[in-house]
Amino acid sequence: SWELGEKNGRKKTNKWGIKVWARCERSGILYDFEIYTGRKTKADDVDEVPDILMGGNVVYRLTRTLKKDQNYKLYFDNFFSSINLLVLLKKENIWAICTARQDRLAGAKKQLSTVKELKKKGRGAADYVVDSNSGVTIVQWLDNNVVHLMSNFTGSDLGTQAKRWSKKEKKFIHINRPRIVVEFYIYMGGVDLMDMLLATYRIRQRTIKNYMHIFYYLLRASVVNGCLLYRRHQDQVMKPRKHQL
Repeated sequence: SWELGEKNGRKKTNKWGIKVWARCERSGILYDFEIYTGRKTKADDVDEVPDILMGGNVVYRLTRTLKKDQNYKLYFDNFFSSINLLVLLKKENIWAICTARQDRLAGAKKQLSTVKELKKKGRGAADYVVDSNSGVTIVQWLDNNVVHLMSNFTGSDLGTQAKRWSKKEKKFIHINRPRIVVEFYIYMGGVDLMDMLLATYRIRQRTIKNYMHIFYYLLRASVVNGCLLYRRHQDQVMKPRKHQL
């Protein structure tokens, strides 16, 4: 399973440095990346896939290095998502789950329950719709707020319940949670983990030359990947953590 995301921050864009689109594993290992070089011109858009937006093309390009027909699973957030992207990935046997923005739900938004209707049913309520042509499922789930998720391989069946604090009852309660939500939150987070590990031992750099920033990024990413691979191999041979480097 793989996750795609931005390497320079989850909620707030970093003003300094370089922006890198990354494909990471859940463990944080970086497998592929693309350095963002700014807005493209019309001449650069020749290789762009139409109708999947800029974020969708980032996802599509980062899947070109995956082996064919291996049933990989991708997880990414609503910046990259669109129904057309999920359809395109499904044609290549790449499965995906992603959060979705309301303005990218196309006609499905009219078929889903309103926020008011969900709140009447209570926390944990859900609704879904399936595209009859592509098989893409869109699930709407009420937690603290309404969350929209899309997938080209899983549906709306119930998964494990979620534990939440109830202000009204002043105690923890368990609410229903669709399987698509459970799987998304299990496998998301690899990009953030890699970003955190890169920032832990940042190389001090006073140069204003852009290529040196890229070189240092590659150096740090190689060190972090090496450390994560070492940990994985030591765990595979059942070596206790206290005896690992």
